[in-house]
Amino acid sequence: MSENPEQRRRLAVALTGAQVLDAVQTPELWRRLHDTGVAYVVIGIDRLVDDAAWDGPGIDGSIAATYLADDTTGATLITAAAHRDHPYNLARRVASSDHLSGGRTGVLLGRRDVLAPDDRGEARAWSGARLTDGGPLAPATTRNAAEALRALWLSWPADTIVADRETGIYALSDRILQVSHTGVFASAGPLTVPTTAQGAPVLAWYAADAADLAAAEGVAELLIISDALAAAGEIADAWTLSTVDLDAGSLTELVLSETVREAAGDVVIRTTAPLARIVETLEQARRQDAFPAVTGTTLRERLGIDAPLALEISDDIVPAFAAARATR
Repeated sequence: MSENPEQRRRLAVALTGAQVLDAVQTPELWRRLHDTGVAYVVIGIDRLVDDAAWDGPGIDGSIAATYLADDTTGATLITAAAHRDHPYNLARRVASSDHLSGGRTGVLLGRRDVLAPDDRGEARAWSGARLTDGGPLAPATTRNAAEALRALWLSWPADTIVADRETGIYALSDRILQVSHTGVFASAGPLTVPTTAQGAPVLAWYAADAADLAAAEGVAELLIISDALAAAGEIADAWTLSTVDLDAGSLTELVLSETVREAAGDVVIRTTAPLARIVETLEQARRQDAFPAVTGTTLRERLGIDAPLALEISDDIVPAFAAARATR
């Protein structure tokens, strides 16, 4: 990431489930939040961060993102963890939200869901339904889920849908792929949702420690790191999740503070303040030009992330169907 001589970092905002519920109940706040020019909004950060205090009832991130998709042209990241979210179900929900938003959605994966119940005495990934014994809540499990998501999102290319009336062929079925993923999770695509306006939802990863960083390499398209990792040293192209106290000073001062100046890259702010206060503070900071406004039709365009490459045929990726034949 190129160094900004004025230290004007791009900003994103991470909301708890309760803050997102406020947005659902008051869509005008959601619109105003995105109108400030923040790069994206994380929905449900309290699911992934151990020190994020539970602050009351919230709402599922994919439901909220889908409900709010028409209320703004801004972008969102839906938090998820293998602790609770099976990759196939998660892939379908996030892809559906990405379609409804016109390509402005991504997923933020974390190692575990701190709000998920642990009724076995040992937290494990995807064991609550008793369908499997699950897997350890470890970075390798998160990576396994990320790899499954990435492949599933690309398994049904949207351009295979041709709807050719002359031949009677609806889709070029031999290009729809069966993705046989094995590991902690097993699935056999294709996904029942075609690729989206931005190719696939953005795959982001919240890294709390060095083990997460190592596991995210080569699979995460967007990296958000903890304050502790940011303090340990510069990490190229990472966003730092930073807690701010809106009562400690203006957001302009906070954005230009020494902590943020020395962040590895851009900044995702989180705070316990009510959503209305967050919006008002960001509006004031934007009027003072404390951070640059981010624009773009899709989340990938907003962040400068390339579209994903198409899947290649392999032992685990094969055509799901025979080639369609003309019926007319």
